Amino acid sequence: SSSPTITLVGDSTIVATVGNCGYFLAADGAVLSTFVMPNPLFTPPVMVGNTVVFQTAAGQSNPFQGGGMTSAIDVTTKQQLWTAASAGLQTVSPAGFVLLVTSTSIVATYARTGEIVWTAPLPSGVQALRPPVAINSTTAIFVYNDQPDPNAMTHNLNVAFLDIRLTIPTGASRTLRTLSIGRSGNGNYDLVINPIVTDYGLALVTANGLFAVDLSTGALAWRYDGSCNSATVSGRFAVASCSGIVTVDVVTGAVQATT
Repeated sequence: SSSPTITLVGDSTIVATVGNCGYFLAADGAVLSTFVMPNPLFTPPVMVGNTVVFQTAAGQSNPFQGGGMTSAIDVTTKQQLWTAASAGLQTVSPAGFVLLVTSTSIVATYARTGEIVWTAPLPSGVQALRPPVAINSTTAIFVYNDQPDPNAMTHNLNVAFLDIRLTIPTGASRTLRTLSIGRSGNGNYDLVINPIVTDYGLALVTANGLFAVDLSTGALAWRYDGSCNSATVSGRFAVASCSGIVTVDVVTGAVQATT
């Protein structure tokens, strides 16, 4: 079964899921209404305005294997708005749509209607990926691994900058530039969290290490090599779970403390 998820909607409504069951809760925990999903969640739900969008996987641990569903529910009426026979990793754009990665494409979808705004092909040779994370209403970063030599364990970590504006024709590549970082890793297993956009013009990527990418130039600002699999940012400092707990200055990359 899937792990419970909790999403805060505005200041008073909470969306919680356990397995196939969903709950709308008041701030005091009182159940306002319930809903049933066709299958357990694959990724936590996301909010766009008054709409909650969630992904489920039909009998699979990964919707890329087929049978996935995307659904949306109106938070006010508690009614399902739409459902579509596809699913993947998702985030929200400030432009008001959901950015979704399927087995073949990056897809932008209107949350209220399920209408596809645009699609773009995935880069060739993708082995593992995270969903695009919007920097602003026009640009997103997309982190993925590729494997130049299928017989080797060496993977390239790539950070692509994508143009997410509606002016780009659907189906066309949206890649503005790509930073490629050669390294050794497990490929499918070391991209476990989304990149973190900080308040200092940098995005922090966790992928068997920590990598800070300059959002204005696309260059690598600094790197910390270690077996890191998660991180969080508070103010100017990042705290990462590596071989131990490491605290790093987000701006300079200087290690402040290790535990």
